Amino acid sequence: MKKLKFIAGGQPFRSTDFEVLQNANIQSFKELLDGMTNELAILSGVASDMPIVEVLNTPFTISAGYVYDLVELCRVPAATFNYNATKVLYLRLQVLDTSERLIGGSSLAVMTERLYNLQYYSTARVEGDIILSDAPRLAMVTKDALLIQPGGHLSSLKTGFTATVGSGLYCHTNDCGEALIRCTFTATTTSGALCDVLPAEMRPKVETLGFFMAGTSIRPLLIKTDGNIEVSGVLTSGSNVIMFRYSTEFTL
Repeated sequence: MKKLKFIAGGQPFRSTDFEVLQNANIQSFKELLDGMTNELAILSGVASDMPIVEVLNTPFTISAGYVYDLVELCRVPAATFNYNATKVLYLRLQVLDTSERLIGGSSLAVMTERLYNLQYYSTARVEGDIILSDAPRLAMVTKDALLIQPGGHLSSLKTGFTATVGSGLYCHTNDCGEALIRCTFTATTTSGALCDVLPAEMRPKVETLGFFMAGTSIRPLLIKTDGNIEVSGVLTSGSNVIMFRYSTEFTL
């Protein structure tokens, strides 16, 4: 990232210095937020005080706030409307130029701003308008990324181990480089490789020591970088349960 140097004894100054400061600020936010969302998201504000009991023409206010639209951080001014069940709230992009009067009497645009205005109407929306209720809040987007996703991968158990819930060992992942393995099984052997190897995207970058429950006792398991899962201290006269979450991205 570019930084201005400050020179003692006199500072040469150019209009491009403003550009350096401005772009550094915009780019910092963009790089940070691009890693959190791939769609327009509300960062703060833009909340309604609409009453629970909705009555025709009851006034309500949408508070001011900010959204990120994959280009930059944009302001959303507050707005007040009268409730109507046939209308929908939209966000509409506007590019606003601010002009200043020069000494000679003419005006010149000296600042521009991309912002989103709130619209409330029942007719077909203007191209590019975004239904407000479709815009997720960034807090929810990042929260969803942490959620372990359903589905996942099924690894069959090796000889000596028998699944008693489902068909083997299940591995699920989220969008933050984490995985969850789960398996309930009985055994005729006390240790060894538990199941078929995990897919590459579900393997840790370093060997990861975990644990499982052998009856009422805690026993170790090792998730290896080649996708093998080794267990020891397995109970052969009852049920064993694995429910362990680990990182697929962490490195030493």
